[in-house]
Amino acid sequence: MTLSSSGAPSFETLFENGTNRVIYCYECRLFHVYYGTISIDLIRSSLDSLASSLEAYHTCYEETSMPDHRSVEIGTPCTSVRLLLSVNDLHSFGLMLRSACAVYDERYQAMNN
Repeated sequence: MTLSSSGAPSFETLFENGTNRVIYCYECRLFHVYYGTISIDLIRSSLDSLASSLEAYHTCYEETSMPDHRSVEIGTPCTSVRLLLSVNDLHSFGLMLRSACAVYDERYQAMNN
């Protein structure tokens, strides 16, 4: 957690694995998501929606013979932006988002108790 000049937290890393990470910014109240070459800023409901979409697509495509081939197109909350992911990306990106949500929920509840 990084503190602003007032002593309040400005952002917090919720997930990090290599260059993949999810950061929550307390000032703009957005989740900054970095996965491979993807950089996207989301509100909480959009983060949940994207994680659900990734999980649903992974279930549909998990038996593919080319799990590293980027051939699955996923819509995002930004209607003109779509992601081209592999089946393995669907799985690891989805797990990353769910993990970040769980950490956020745990810390948010702890702050409000």
